[in-house]
Amino acid sequence: MGFVLNPQFAILAISLLPELIAAVAETVEAVQTNLSDAPPEEKKRAALEAACAWYDAADENLKFSEAIDAEVKGQLLPGLIEFIYKGMKHTPAQESTADDQ
Repeated sequence: MGFVLNPQFAILAISLLPELIAAVAETVEAVQTNLSDAPPEEKKRAALEAACAWYDAADENLKFSEAIDAEVKGQLLPGLIEFIYKGMKHTPAQESTADDQ
């Protein structure tokens, strides 16, 4: 059986993805600054908690189903956070910081 895309989830992804990526990136940056001495997993957990809170606030107006909420919080947000953290490792500022240590 192949993957079945929920139409409501597709609408969410298309309509909110730019705003969601920006919000998650800002969250990751804030966590990096505020928890600079914390281990990476703690930073990712804090970023996920903040991103889920952002999604919950947005979802008060959108009223997506619990199944959609579970997909966003269980798959989409953790994936975006991981993607952003991996991207940060390859920026010139991050590489020079790694060389200084």
